[in-house]
Order: sequence, then structure tokens, then C-alpha cells
Amino acid sequence: MNTIIYTRCATIEQMQSLSALDKQKELLRAYCTTNEIRITNHFEEMASGPNFNRIEWKKLIEFITVNKVDRILVTSGSRLGRNFHEVNATINSLSEMNIDVMSIQSTDFNYITFLNN
Repeated sequence: MNTIIYTRCATIEQMQSLSALDKQKELLRAYCTTNEIRITNHFEEMASGPNFNRIEWKKLIEFITVNKVDRILVTSGSRLGRNFHEVNATINSLSEMNIDVMSIQSTDFNYITFLNN
């Protein structure tokens, strides 16, 4: 399976105080290693998440239109965005392209499940 990892941090303060992007990347890579998942590409950005008008997200969409991708991994659903309706529409669009979106944090399972229903 070809898998993309996507990491996002909303503010400089979050990034500096928590090394949020590095932590997300580390968690996702460890998950992929443990589960023998091949990472095809990694998109990382520091941008607010009220909508999907983000530079790296647009690059991710461009990438999946010309490359075979089976899955997008995030640490939590909130890394996709903060607007439930837009996140839901995006997950549905990706699903129609046979691309699964998966959060690796089990506590986040209800977020993704809610969005997919």
C-alpha cells in the first residue's frame, strides 16, 4: 500500500513549545515501521485548519491525482482540519478515489468514525 503521512501545526507557539511537527512525524513513522507500512510521501505544514485552502494540502491533492495512493495517515483527525463539514466532505471525496484516511491515535477513532457516518 502506498501511504502518505500528513502533519500540520497551526501556530509557531505550538511548534516551538511542543515540537509538534517533529512529534507527529515521529509517531507516524513509528506506526508505519511497526505495521510495515511503506511511506510514499510526507506533506508537512504550519497553517491554521479552518479550511483546506493550505499550500501543502493542495500539493498533497496534486500528488494523489497523478500517483497511486491508498492511504493518508494523520496523528489525529484535528490535523486534517477544524471544520467538521469540510473534513467530512474531504474524507468522502478521498474515499471516492479509494483513498482511506486514518488517524493513528485510538482516542481519535470516534472523530473519524463520526465524520465517516
